Amino acid sequence: ELILGAAGTAGALASALLRIQEAGHERAAGEWQVEWQVLPQLAVLAGTAVHEATTLVEGMRVDPDRMRANLALDGGLVMAEAQMIALAPVLGREHAHDVVYEAATRARATRSTLTETLPELLAHRADGLADRAVAADDYLGDAVRTTQAAVAAWAAVPALEVDERPLSELATVEPVKSRASNSCAARSAVREVTT
Repeated sequence: ELILGAAGTAGALASALLRIQEAGHERAAGEWQVEWQVLPQLAVLAGTAVHEATTLVEGMRVDPDRMRANLALDGGLVMAEAQMIALAPVLGREHAHDVVYEAATRARATRSTLTETLPELLAHRADGLADRAVAADDYLGDAVRTTQAAVAAWAAVPALEVDERPLSELATVEPVKSRASNSCAARSAVREVTT
């Protein structure tokens, strides 16, 4: 909730950023003073959202048993699309849709599951199609590959050097070393975190 609130407030404040882009004639007509109000608020909102997102992610726990139980709450009907896609190459798209629709309707009417009613509708087939139900584990798509690519891309970016000085001091000091000069140490740090 806090993240959504911060995002909504930041969106409203963003309209002021458009206003401060105007170029006044001869001298500023208050645009730069708007920055004094808006930019610190946006920075605080962004920092708050990042902090809350970190807290949220650190507290997440994967409970496979509860996830499977959630999938089974509606009798496995959440897998209807996956079942239809699996049947389409053999039955044809339209017929596969009709068979899965009928199986889903029966499952709801009889308070049974899709994995019980679908084989009943396909039992007359000799090709064993009735025994090939799609489980949730079979229907992950590219989730694993996408996750691996995202982690690899994150690990390839060098970590930024953290400057702990107060903001008031940052305006009068030398800039932080470039990313290129820190890349070896940063890569080592990232490798330690990811291994």
